[in-house]
Amino acid sequence: MKNSMFLFFSAQDISSIEVGLLDAEGRLLAFRKTETTPEKYLATISGFLAEQQVFAEVLEKIIVVSGPGAFTASRLTVTIANALSFAKNIPVVGVENPKRRGGEDLIQKFGKDWVRTTSAGFVNPTYDRPPNITLKKQNRENVKT
Repeated sequence: MKNSMFLFFSAQDISSIEVGLLDAEGRLLAFRKTETTPEKYLATISGFLAEQQVFAEVLEKIIVVSGPGAFTASRLTVTIANALSFAKNIPVVGVENPKRRGGEDLIQKFGKDWVRTTSAGFVNPTYDRPPNITLKKQNRENVKT
């Protein structure tokens, strides 16, 4: 079992998720980008941790890219991060990535800073435009009120 780990994940693109582990100094220890759908994000994160033989008990912080990106991907990854944070009592830090840099690049550039960043309690998704979360027009006509 490894000590003092920080879990990182990002899914700015709806068709993939990036998951990484950082050590207590903010250095990248393991990383994987997986092509998958949002429905499998949590299973992908869990599988990655299992492959690395890392358990929630050694996670000291969760770092999640809060956006901007695909709305569903941003909302889901933030929800997963907040849920893990709450369930395991682990601080969560949201980071914005407006330039949409890859996860490895972000970790190398900002990992040491994230180690020192304190949690605000929970993370909100970040959008680059107002969300348009509605039913398609044809579906609205079929909904009974």
